[in-house]
Amino acid sequence: MRFHGASPTRGLIAGLAVAAGTGALGVTASADALLIRPAGRGSYARLAAALQQELQRQGGAPRVLELSRDAPADAARLSRETRDRPVLFAVGPDAADIAGRADGAAGVVSLGVPNPAHVKTPGTYISIYPRLEAVLQALAEDLGIRRAGLLFSPSQNREIGLAFIRAGQAAGVSIQPLPVGSDGDLIRRLRSGLEGLDVLLLPVDPILFDRRSLEYVVEETRKAGVPTVGFLEGLERLGVTLTVAADPAAVARVAVAASADPVTVGKKRMEVDGWKILVSPAGGAAVGLSSDAIDALRSR
Repeated sequence: MRFHGASPTRGLIAGLAVAAGTGALGVTASADALLIRPAGRGSYARLAAALQQELQRQGGAPRVLELSRDAPADAARLSRETRDRPVLFAVGPDAADIAGRADGAAGVVSLGVPNPAHVKTPGTYISIYPRLEAVLQALAEDLGIRRAGLLFSPSQNREIGLAFIRAGQAAGVSIQPLPVGSDGDLIRRLRSGLEGLDVLLLPVDPILFDRRSLEYVVEETRKAGVPTVGFLEGLERLGVTLTVAADPAAVARVAVAASADPVTVGKKRMEVDGWKILVSPAGGAAVGLSSDAIDALRSR
């Protein structure tokens, strides 16, 4: 088991396939929008497709700029493409970062960024998480969750950890932080911190999402009979019990609505109400998760 930095892990996050508040966008912004996205066919590609479809549904014809692996060349292309563009849409942290170097755009709306605090670009950030308070309330009502562990690395996800804690307070769910920063931390936390938990929450974390670390988390929580809940579609295929993923179409609608009032100073974070529930058949069986409880979650 090895802990990596953020860059290698983005491949895992982006590679997890995404399966399948509305407002009107100004006519000029819709027609002239530029959509910046990474190359590939993973979750970012599906999110970009949903955004492009929403822009077209509202009468726009967005220009799509696909990033290469050549950052200087991408920056040069971006400088040409952004002249007189009223708004830029950026999908993923790399696109959000390069969008911040653009000249002349009124604002940037970013999607698929796990933690906006680690990106310098000002603008609006559409959360990769469904509205956390609503999710935790649903888990409490349908699964009887009262005490949830939160496994995260403070160096990467301090702000997201605080957001989970605040949401738990509002939903009546006690959140027990389980911060880790090394292999040893992860082993100690899981050996001593799972007792008494109803569920273990796994925010999108560029350290913990190392494949071997995730395998260890799945193995230890199954031994303890504690369900895991992730927030990135595809995690259920890696053994995480439940994935509560923001619906790409809902994310796109919020992003397009937000572009009507672009933010150029500071950062504004917006949450999404629509979500999808995906279950790991093996994971659900291993912790005794009932089909009735899953159906109740899905019916929301």
